[in-house]
Amino acid sequence: MSDLDKILKGKALKIYLLLLKRGTPMRVREIQRELKLSTPSLVSYHLSKLYELGVVSKTENDLYYASNLVKSTYLVDFIKVKGLIFPRFLF
Repeated sequence: MSDLDKILKGKALKIYLLLLKRGTPMRVREIQRELKLSTPSLVSYHLSKLYELGVVSKTENDLYYASNLVKSTYLVDFIKVKGLIFPRFLF
């Protein structure tokens, strides 16, 4: 199991999918409210892990965004088309 598969699950996966769906940079508090997570520090923790892996990027104003769909064990059956995420077998 790769480092990406170890980190990209649970809450980190939810955060990553939200950033992919939005397609625009988001603040930590926005992510926390959208996903109804307990604290901003929990979101910051997962974002820092995703940032270290290069899955999520950060702007100068501390806005986070997902630049592209990575291939992990959990996302292998999905494709991204014009900002929308679809199951691969839908087509």
